[in-house]
Amino acid sequence: MKKKIFYGLLILSGILVFFPIIYALISSFMSTKDIISGKLLPSEVKLTNYKELLQNVPILQFFMNSLITSLVAMIIQTIICSMTAYALVFVEFKEKKFIFLLVMCSIFIPWESIFIPNYFTILKMRLLNTKLGIILPFLANGLGIFLMVQQFKTLNKSLIEAAKIDGCSHGFIYLKIVLPLSRGILSTWGIYSFLNVWNMYLWP
Repeated sequence: MKKKIFYGLLILSGILVFFPIIYALISSFMSTKDIISGKLLPSEVKLTNYKELLQNVPILQFFMNSLITSLVAMIIQTIICSMTAYALVFVEFKEKKFIFLLVMCSIFIPWESIFIPNYFTILKMRLLNTKLGIILPFLANGLGIFLMVQQFKTLNKSLIEAAKIDGCSHGFIYLKIVLPLSRGILSTWGIYSFLNVWNMYLWP
């Protein structure tokens, strides 16, 4: 009985959450008269709204712009974050702790505080109204570097040491050992970064 009540509440909450999305989809097939009258279902299914949208608004171009910027930002950001994390974990240099501290500090800087400086930077670089201008501020992410550092620290260090003894370069270790063993965090961060750029309405 408890399970039935629990699942019933879950189904009800699911309907409440998804109702606006479902109604928006249904209303796209309605006439203006049906929408104004408050009908839940269209009296007649019409595709005129979609025809007018395609004729008057370059929606496909908007979609392609978002897709290209999100994909490029995702790929480059994942590469830069993983390479930075590799250097912080497997490469010895004096400034390692200081750089990691800077990475951690960048996580706590709100986007709104660097929005205007970023805009003026893009303006001086003459990249306004370009895809590169949208992508450039998202080529690296402190949170992504931090998460990958934590993941790389869990890898078996004996594999890395054995590879170094065999004369493998850092590039080989990074591409052939570290990345294949870190597919989980790479795919997770790739999805997160893609959605983050895709949902970025203010910056574009």
